Amino acid sequence: AAEIIARLHSIDPQPLSLITWADPLMDTVKLLQIDLAEYRPKKSADEKVLTLTEQFLKIMNPRIEQKRKLFRPDGINHTDVAIDNFIKTKQGVRLIDWEKPRFDDCSYDICCFLAKPAQLWCTPDVLSKKGREIFIKDYSDLSGRDSSLIFEKLTVREPLVALHWIFWGMNRMCDLKDQRTASALQQVHEERVHRWERISDPM
Repeated sequence: AAEIIARLHSIDPQPLSLITWADPLMDTVKLLQIDLAEYRPKKSADEKVLTLTEQFLKIMNPRIEQKRKLFRPDGINHTDVAIDNFIKTKQGVRLIDWEKPRFDDCSYDICCFLAKPAQLWCTPDVLSKKGREIFIKDYSDLSGRDSSLIFEKLTVREPLVALHWIFWGMNRMCDLKDQRTASALQQVHEERVHRWERISDPM
């Protein structure tokens, strides 16, 4: 996974027409605000979750302002590097589901791969602290990026990406509870309830 992501981040994006996140850290906050706007009016939304999220963002705001200049669009990001999207083929491991690639700070893909809720979407097991360190070292060695800078970026961006995944799960769970899931998706979402539940409450 580290090798594939490092190779992706080294591709020249110039020939491609991609959405660009020009202010990556603030754009991550805006993504989370969209999640909140979707969740807040739902009938089965949990007020405690909303309150805790608002408190968390208030605490994070000074760090976000302090660190946002570290982030700049510097590579193509897949944006959904969950384990399920790595498949084995005769030609080797491949990355699938290219629904929303964009030009972004490459920390987004790393945060997505390492975020606990993203891992819980695919498996009840999550990487150990040692496993995380090995992944980051391998990615750093393969990409030529500074591992200490990667760690620094993760401390501020990964919690935001993880929260985005949590709200993705909670929004789908609310839709099921409130009977607002699109009929074409009803069966698929019902079959995935255990997965929605895992990422909605990754404790």
